[in-house]
Amino acid sequence: MNTFWRRLFAPEVVFAASAAAALSPYILWYWGYRLPVVEHLELTYIPAILWGCGLLSFLIGCRLARKRGVNHSPFRLRQNNMPITLLLCLGVMLVLVQVYFAIENVYGVFPLMDYLSGGGNLEVGIANDQQQYSASGQLGLLTASLFALNSVFLVFIIKRVTRGGGSLTILVLAFLATAAAHLINAKRGGLYSTLFYLLVGLSLYFGEPVRALSALVPGRSRILTKSILLSLAIALVFTFGYLASIRTRGRVAGGTGEIIAYLQYPLINFEAQCHAGGFGPGDFRLLSPFRHLPPYKYAEQDEAFAVTNPRTIRDSPSGMYEYIHWCWGTPGVIGYSMILGFVARWLYDRSLQSLGCLLSYCYFAVALAMAHTSNYVLILAYVPVPLCIVWVLRLLIPTGPATHSGSKKRNGAYQLLPATLLVEKR
Repeated sequence: MNTFWRRLFAPEVVFAASAAAALSPYILWYWGYRLPVVEHLELTYIPAILWGCGLLSFLIGCRLARKRGVNHSPFRLRQNNMPITLLLCLGVMLVLVQVYFAIENVYGVFPLMDYLSGGGNLEVGIANDQQQYSASGQLGLLTASLFALNSVFLVFIIKRVTRGGGSLTILVLAFLATAAAHLINAKRGGLYSTLFYLLVGLSLYFGEPVRALSALVPGRSRILTKSILLSLAIALVFTFGYLASIRTRGRVAGGTGEIIAYLQYPLINFEAQCHAGGFGPGDFRLLSPFRHLPPYKYAEQDEAFAVTNPRTIRDSPSGMYEYIHWCWGTPGVIGYSMILGFVARWLYDRSLQSLGCLLSYCYFAVALAMAHTSNYVLILAYVPVPLCIVWVLRLLIPTGPATHSGSKKRNGAYQLLPATLLVEKR
């Protein structure tokens, strides 16, 4: 099996890249690429020390969980199990119903369409205020449903490539509907997380994403697949700034400059927090780092989860360690990172032998990739709820070990072949 892509998405690599992204604004500031607010900051560079301690602790946790003698022969979905197409259609229908009620009861219009029209009155600040007054759990359930669908999409693609069956038209239409739901308020994080989730899952299971995706395009052309992926990557870069521009009615300029600004916001806030609290804790509270695990409006009203930490940019988080540093200090950063590294590596090492571990690790990979901005692991809708859905899927979708008849031996290990190629070979 080609292990390059698998090694590329190992937890150590993903988290190290995220830590580098979190600290990269220091280099940008040194070169003069500064937002105006940075001129008023008193840089402490404490965030660099905390991220360094966190990364080292994370690597230690990974080392403690590392499994020796990993079997690289992936599991196989059994031929007779619950129809994945049915699960996907039911999931998308559930999401679309929730989108309808969000438009009807929260926004009054489809926010993305209102932004695009140019003549509407809605802008992202008003839309965010409307979300605050929505029914408890309504938008959180929509977000959790969208993130949970990631695992269903991945299982659908794996089954289509390895076993055949499943309509490509249904897959495309379901993905487009899901993408529209993610972009309902022109926010990018959900859609980008979905694409990264699928990239990680296909890379781990098949050894490389192009190999899997080429089985979905006409003629299974790798050249066409690579062209589509390259075009998608370019579109995502420019869409990042464009969405920020339309949802703010032009107050934020489009283009790649928004990516540079987006990288700076969390570090600006983290610098302000460290200036106020040093190495922490700034305000010791045992439960406050878990404030996003209960439903949002419940946690806002419960004194046990209350916390007020300094932010220069009010609407931006301060990175993964925001509440952990402010409430638990440096020991909390070290302990949390070690536990996170242990869990992520444990799932990663078993991702080829267990469908549940594969689907679960992909959620952790997304969380690690987004660590420079936020702590997805401790946000109910992003990781905890989808993990519960993963293990329900594991009960509904039985798997078995790879067999020699459905594999090709390479370098002493059996490499799983797509079902379409197996038919041709036979």
